[in-house]
Order: sequence, then structure tokens, then C-alpha cells
Amino acid sequence: PVAATVYVDDVYVERSFAEETARGVRGLRAWVTNEYAHNGLRADGERIVGRLLDMVRGRA
Repeated sequence: PVAATVYVDDVYVERSFAEETARGVRGLRAWVTNEYAHNGLRADGERIVGRLLDMVRGRA
């Protein structure tokens, strides 16, 4: 299982590119959020990783 965060307002990666890449990975579950701008792991790593783990475990 694979999960990834797609940041709506990412200053380095256009959202469309991130979503295109996510579609190319079979079974990937994307969390699309505007809560962070590319810095989710640094700003709130515990929450980000927890959410991604919940996604791959089917709890989110």
C-alpha cells in the first residue's frame, strides 16, 4: 500500500504534476490538502505521517 500527500499550494511542485504522478502509481491513495505549502513533514510531521499510515491501513 502507498499513500502520499499532495499539497494544493505547493511552491515547488504544481498540483497537476503531483496528481498525475499519483495516478501513475497503482494503488496510491492521495491526501490532497491545502493545510501546508510543501512543508507538512517539517511543520507537523507526526500528524502527516499518522494520517498517511491511517490511509494505508484503511482507517482514513
